[in-house]
Amino acid sequence: IGKDFGVKDADIKALIAESRGEDSGLEPLAKLVLRAAREAAAGPGVSEATYKALSAHFDHELMVDLVVTISFYCAVVRTLSSLAIEVEPEYQPYLDAYPLPA
Repeated sequence: IGKDFGVKDADIKALIAESRGEDSGLEPLAKLVLRAAREAAAGPGVSEATYKALSAHFDHELMVDLVVTISFYCAVVRTLSSLAIEVEPEYQPYLDAYPLPA
């Protein structure tokens, strides 16, 4: 889906590198947003420190949008996994190229 909105392979590789703790070349704000997503995915939510740091860049409305977007994505992933919903064939090449962590 991201590729439909201009996400490039280099962007995906940078996100993977950052999530592994490797040098990603991402700008500090992108790293902070990714940290929020990782914290929310690990549960129970975005830490107070990360939320405060993001609030220095985003107003309240954008903070709500970011947290809801992250939360919705987490819910969708958990639902699809729990119900063992198959990946649509046209998306399989993306999972082959960028497998999900075990």
